[in-house]
Amino acid sequence: MKLSKFVSGLIVVTGFIAIPAIAGIKIGNVYIDDTSVDYPDESSFKIEYGLFGSVPFVLSDNATFYLTQDEGESTVTLGSQSPKLNCGKSGVLTTCKPYSNTYSYTAKLSNLSNTNKNILANTCTPMEFKVYAHYYLGSTLSLNSVKIGPSTTLDWLITSGRIYPTTVTSGEKIALSVTAGTRCSDNIQQNPSFGVYIADENLVGTHYLGSILVQNAVTNNLYVTLPSLSAGTHYLVAKVDNKNAVDEINEKNNAVAFKFTVVDDSTSTTTSLTKALTREKNSDVNSSGLVSYLSRNETLSENFAEQPQLPDLSGLKVMDSEIAEPESIEWE
Repeated sequence: MKLSKFVSGLIVVTGFIAIPAIAGIKIGNVYIDDTSVDYPDESSFKIEYGLFGSVPFVLSDNATFYLTQDEGESTVTLGSQSPKLNCGKSGVLTTCKPYSNTYSYTAKLSNLSNTNKNILANTCTPMEFKVYAHYYLGSTLSLNSVKIGPSTTLDWLITSGRIYPTTVTSGEKIALSVTAGTRCSDNIQQNPSFGVYIADENLVGTHYLGSILVQNAVTNNLYVTLPSLSAGTHYLVAKVDNKNAVDEINEKNNAVAFKFTVVDDSTSTTTSLTKALTREKNSDVNSSGLVSYLSRNETLSENFAEQPQLPDLSGLKVMDSEIAEPESIEWE
């Protein structure tokens, strides 16, 4: 990724021309100690540099450091420090020279703009930079480079989903259409499993319905046969990577919940799934469907995993395309 993309929408320093110091103190030997920064888990790295020469006066200046991807033509500021100098009189003159052969500076990525921090945290491949250093009248590039970005780039989510019908009697079937996805699809090493659970009105798990393997951005059309449930509010909870087999940036946003209501047989006015499945393919489909599932909160994802204490109904089935195409279902 080019720096111009990295700093998209920002005011940056461009055309930074290095002015060689004919006389004075020069900066050089800039070396990056930490050449890989697993951002955002890690947010700083150490830079070592040297100062060389002297000036016949008291010099008060900062060494300033920048990230660059184009040899300093455009830069993003990391920060600066005032290196300690050793100043003393020689006759009537005061001469200042470097206090040490080597200085160090800890660059903190928290100093970057929110836009740039967000880009670095979400890049699919760590971005490589050199450090551009400036002191007094001189500037130089680092001898090596640093790669910044997450070592883990996958973050699986339920990206869309619907259930039908949302009012049922105990023991009926519910259709579930769910799409799971992740950014950085080129980095997928294995496809995760996708589990479905039943929860009560307080989102406490009551049954495990089974799991299937999912692929990125592929919609899964499934159905479940409900067990005997009490009348009232219940939830179907869908969780991608429910077996925690994939290393993700965020392990706490994998689950969503779909609300449905169980009514007594005697008062039922539901549209059964069987009737929905036999509708003609050109039936008018409400494309918005039921997408008002709960927000992705940590508690929901953490509460639903492969829990031995939940009755395993193995009731998750893939729709038979010969019986019903997905578009033949009229989602409520």
